[in-house]
Amino acid sequence: MSDQIESPNTDSEFWAIYLLYTPTAIFGAMLSGPMLLTILTNRARLLKNTLDRIALLLLFVSFTWSLWTFLKVVLMLLVSNDRVNQANAALTYISVVWFLFSNVFLAMSRYFLFKQWTQNKTRTYFMSGLIIAVVLSAGLIWVFSTAATTNSFVPFPAAQYKTQTVVMFIIGAFTVVFSMSAITGLYVATYILISRNLSVTMPSSSESQIRLRLQNRLLKSMILMSSGIVVCYLPITIALIRKGFLNGGSLSLFPAVIVTEFVILDTVVTPAMLLYFFPKIRYTLAEKWKIFRILSGRSFSFDTEVDLED
Repeated sequence: MSDQIESPNTDSEFWAIYLLYTPTAIFGAMLSGPMLLTILTNRARLLKNTLDRIALLLLFVSFTWSLWTFLKVVLMLLVSNDRVNQANAALTYISVVWFLFSNVFLAMSRYFLFKQWTQNKTRTYFMSGLIIAVVLSAGLIWVFSTAATTNSFVPFPAAQYKTQTVVMFIIGAFTVVFSMSAITGLYVATYILISRNLSVTMPSSSESQIRLRLQNRLLKSMILMSSGIVVCYLPITIALIRKGFLNGGSLSLFPAVIVTEFVILDTVVTPAMLLYFFPKIRYTLAEKWKIFRILSGRSFSFDTEVDLED
C-alpha cells in the first residue's frame, strides 16, 4: 500500500462526502464543543455522579469524531493520502464502538439508579463494558493497520484481506447487536421497574391518574432515547446482515456514503439528546451561550428526567 502524497480529490467520492459529512460534522461540533467546554469549566456543578461522567464521555467522542471528520474533508481538498483514509476509517469504527457502549452505560446508569444499587455493586458491570470496548477498539486498530482501505465503510476491497474482513464483520455485528439489545432491554427494564414503584407509592384511585401521566411521560422518554440509536444504526445493521449473512457483497459508493452518513448523524443526535434530557447542562449553557439561551426558551424536559439527574 502506498502512502505517497497525491493530487487533491476531485472525484465523485469526495463530493459525496463533502456535501453530506461536512455539514453534519460542523453542526455536531457546534453542539458538542460548547457543551463539553461548559461541563469541564463547571465540574463541581455538572460532574457529580456516574450519569454526568457518561454524558461527558459521549460529548468527548462526539466532538472528537466531528472535528476529525471535518479535518479529513479539508485534507481531501489538499492531498489524497492512503494513511489519512486509513486513520479516518479506523476512527469512524472506533467512534461507533464508543458511542454505542457509552449509550449502554447511560442506560445501565438509569437502571442502577432506580434499582438503588451502590457504586461498588455496579462497578463490575461498568468495568466489564469498558474492557470489552477497549478490546474491540484494539481489534479495529489491528484491522486497519494491517489492511489497505480507500473509504470508511468498505475497508477491504482486495481479496488478500479475508482475515481482516472476518474480524471486521465480527466486531461490527457484535457491537451493533449487543449494544442495541442491551439499550432496549435496559430501558424496558427501567420502565417496568419505575411503573411498579409508582403502583406501590400511588395505589389509591385519586392518585392513579397522576401515576398514569408519569408512566406515559416515562414511556415517551424511553422511546425517544432509544429512537436515536435506531435511526442512526439501523442502516449499518441492515448492511452488515446483507454482507455477512445474505452474501450481498460490498455496497457501492453512494449507498455506502449514505449508510455512513446515518452513523455520523449520531454526532448531532447524541448532543441534542443530552441537551434535551439534562436540564442542568442546558441551563448552564443558556447562561453562557446565546444560541443555547434561544434553544432553552421553552421548558421541554420531562419531570422524570429532572428527578433522574438529582
